Amino acid sequence: MDHKGTVAIIIIVLAAGGYYWFSSGNNPDSANPVEEKSNAEIQKANIVRGFVEKYQANTGISTSTVYTVQLEDELVKTGKPVIFTASLDDIFRKDGEFFIRFAPSYYDFFEPQIFYTLRGCTDKIDQLVAQKKDYFGDGEYIVVAKITNVEKPVVKIDGWASGEDVELELSQPDTFLAEGMCLDLGYVEGNSILETIQSVKANE
Repeated sequence: MDHKGTVAIIIIVLAAGGYYWFSSGNNPDSANPVEEKSNAEIQKANIVRGFVEKYQANTGISTSTVYTVQLEDELVKTGKPVIFTASLDDIFRKDGEFFIRFAPSYYDFFEPQIFYTLRGCTDKIDQLVAQKKDYFGDGEYIVVAKITNVEKPVVKIDGWASGEDVELELSQPDTFLAEGMCLDLGYVEGNSILETIQSVKANE
């Protein structure tokens, strides 16, 4: 076999080995995102398990829930606390009392979209304020709450600038509003949506 043939065989073997290495996930760089996601899921499961044991709370909301009366049956009529995942939207005072507003979690694509406005958990306010504002889904909160009221807004107003004018559009919202008492909460860190998108693009 001549020198050129030997070089060609070596290149083919190296290329095949490199492809197997990266596709099998044995390289450290490709394994890290999977390991981090796994750790976040384990942390989340541990928090939920602890909350269920402590508060005897319900977990999960049916993905087939589309009407207020259905959501009311799941969150209010049972008389039991509920555990849900959410992102922190706002903290504010009203009549001298703290309120925490939670928005739907970035990861709950198929769950009913619910905004929770909750009293209580005042001992967690400093912790919430200190936590860096989460704009790209870097993590989510696991919340235990006793819900007392559920409703669906009749009108949603969307607005945007069009030159010097402001356009307004009225539509029927696809979200629910829930009110109640916050009993406990925990925070779970995870990969941000931005990092996930960058990772997907890098592997294309």
